[in-house]
Amino acid sequence: KAAKAAMPLTREAVNERMQRALVLARTGDPAEALREFLWCYDEGFPRLGGSAMSSGINSVIFALGALGARYPEALAVLRERRDKLRQQVLAGPGGSDAVGEFAAVARTLKDDQAILEVFDQVPPEDRRRKPLGVYAFEPLLAARRYSDAAEGHSYSSMVSSFEIMTQERPLPANIPNPERIREITRKSAVGAVAKNIEVLAGAGKLEQARALADKLLAYDNTEATKALIVEHATRAGRPDLLSTRAP
Repeated sequence: KAAKAAMPLTREAVNERMQRALVLARTGDPAEALREFLWCYDEGFPRLGGSAMSSGINSVIFALGALGARYPEALAVLRERRDKLRQQVLAGPGGSDAVGEFAAVARTLKDDQAILEVFDQVPPEDRRRKPLGVYAFEPLLAARRYSDAAEGHSYSSMVSSFEIMTQERPLPANIPNPERIREITRKSAVGAVAKNIEVLAGAGKLEQARALADKLLAYDNTEATKALIVEHATRAGRPDLLSTRAP
């Protein structure tokens, strides 16, 4: 067994096991699918290391969530891992390495509250706080905890995200209904940026909120987008945000 464990493991071999698990999850034995997924989670992808490990483990977590719809034991495994990862994150500053995996498991379980609870237990200025704030953004926004939400999303990161979301990308020539896809993409970008404007306004960063609003309106100057900005600014207690912009 020791010799087998020491043997190099190729990405192709791990991907083959992952594909077998996915097929079993759809049409075969769910218990065997769970065993294959857990091999990929605990042995296969970790032995690859690097980005292949992190992206592979995230894929397994998502697949376990889907398997749980027909095989509840998969969700039980995720809950157990969520609780262990929570303790690992809270154990100390070194736990920052587990933040992304913990958040992926909690999100797959639709348990944003678990992420928020861990965020609240981490001291200010701790290096775990910022990545946790990224994952806790939506529940912090819903609770109007704007200063906390701004910890994980700086203005510079919001601008970078805006530029990525609004960058025009050519669609495949044979894709059906391309205009509908472009409209969905545009609405998604507008909605995400409007939330960021709300956070900035609520956190008292009014100049940055107005600057981001200007960028959004340069991208989409429709009445619907203006109304959405006002709606979010009003939630943050700044209904006058657009009217106080510099001419």
